[in-house]
Amino acid sequence: MPVVASGVAIAVGRSSVLGIDATSGRISWTVPKHDGPVIPPAIAEEATGAEGLLVYGEGQGSDSGVVALDLSTRRQRWRVALGGQPAGGITISDGAVFVGIRDGFASRIDLQSGRRSWRVSAGGPVVGALAVDGGRVFCTAEDTSSGDSFLKAFDATSGRALWNFSTARYATGISAPALAGGLVYAGFGDGFVRAFDVASGEVRWQRRVQIPTPTLPPFSGLSSPAIAGRGLYVADLGGRLFRLNASTGEIEWDYQFPAFDQWGSPLVVGAAVYLGLQDAGDGVLVALRSSDGHLIWQHRTSGGPIAALAPAGDLLLVPSVGAAGGLRAYGHDAGGRLTNLTSPTKLRLGVALLHYAIAAVVLGAALLAMGRLVLRRRSLRSGLGDVAPVADDLDT
Repeated sequence: MPVVASGVAIAVGRSSVLGIDATSGRISWTVPKHDGPVIPPAIAEEATGAEGLLVYGEGQGSDSGVVALDLSTRRQRWRVALGGQPAGGITISDGAVFVGIRDGFASRIDLQSGRRSWRVSAGGPVVGALAVDGGRVFCTAEDTSSGDSFLKAFDATSGRALWNFSTARYATGISAPALAGGLVYAGFGDGFVRAFDVASGEVRWQRRVQIPTPTLPPFSGLSSPAIAGRGLYVADLGGRLFRLNASTGEIEWDYQFPAFDQWGSPLVVGAAVYLGLQDAGDGVLVALRSSDGHLIWQHRTSGGPIAALAPAGDLLLVPSVGAAGGLRAYGHDAGGRLTNLTSPTKLRLGVALLHYAIAAVVLGAALLAMGRLVLRRRSLRSGLGDVAPVADDLDT
């Protein structure tokens, strides 16, 4: 996912960081980085009025680390070795950088000095970006060998464990966490979306949205819920987008797409919710009306699956993942026409009854025609049985 600062979209590639003019798409600058898998970066604004610090991950394996780049000079401020691959993305809060590591740890790094404050066990490989609020850090982790998955809370200052929740059965496929209104939300490998009290870890509500299968885990660790108003938007790995009531967990609508969501999270802007999907080797960008979940437009792209989206003023920045991937910007089309489509899995009673009625008429007509054909053949056979045989001319 790109981040935007002063009209520049900053994207992290495998071997470089790029500053791209968000309006024109021209590359403004590039900074080399250690080659390695890409995770979303984060920006911290400077109190001095400077452009700020960009924090991103680089490298792989023992060469992995977190780098702070001064955007005013585009020089490295500091680098911290992690000893393991960073997971999900970078989170900045209250003058600190928080990052999860796939070897099963979470770390806090001072934003200005680059000094690591603490490194604590997450119980298993961290799968997504950490969520931070109110002096608490939340991370999701899972161990695919044992099937255990966790949501853990830590004190942001000391790293002390506050509470832990894990599913009571083998259930991998957990999402990254999201925070709003004193609750932390996550989708779990048993198919439930749960809301927890941030202070006590008490489960406020839980709602099953999917029945897990051995071949398709419910959620991707690279996807997190989105909260806007009273709506909680959750996308499962199978390409189904839900809106739940954030307070009660009631499912208000859902839309099933013939695609997968491994890389992206829902993005709510105004009256629309956007999502990037994967269909075979292509990406699918969709927009739904947030109030009722009707599909208002969709667009297919080449270059690989679509990852997490980012707004840039009136533009929507869309990153594609893969060797042929890149960054696209979409703008409002004044002459475009919106659709108004419900999910193909939603029962529309009137349409269904009409289809059943048409099918019944067609089937009835076919049965009637077949019945008449059978009766006609029987009638011909019985008539032939009453006719005397005609002698052959040669015999005569």
